[in-house]
Amino acid sequence: MSEEAEYILDRRRMKNRLNKWRFLTILVGFIAVLAFIAVDKRLASKLGLTDQIARIEVSGVILESKERAKMLKQIASDKSVKGLIVRFNSPGGTTTGGEALYTNLRKIAKDRPVVAVFGTMATSAAYMSGVAAEHVVARGNSITGS
Repeated sequence: MSEEAEYILDRRRMKNRLNKWRFLTILVGFIAVLAFIAVDKRLASKLGLTDQIARIEVSGVILESKERAKMLKQIASDKSVKGLIVRFNSPGGTTTGGEALYTNLRKIAKDRPVVAVFGTMATSAAYMSGVAAEHVVARGNSITGS
């Protein structure tokens, strides 16, 4: 065999070895990423790989909010969210804002449990929205009512 043919065969062998090592490196990297996701629950929950309970805070004056409505629709459509906790600390707000919040909470409550937690104050629109939940938790000295 000529030196040129040996050189070509040697290059092919080296290329094959290099391809095997590349494949093994990618495989080990993929397994490492899967192991990291399995160990890090926070990352897995952000990726939607685990069940979770959503929690939102409603404080201050309740106004009609497109951002809040969008967030609640995302919670309603996310199958990894198994429940919702809504914490109220509000003196109330507008009738349209309270009604929109009530309607969005009822949509979520059809499929999964919703719990309202009344803080220091949950009056007017906050109270109206809070009763959309299946269960309401309030302290003995919380100011609640319409």
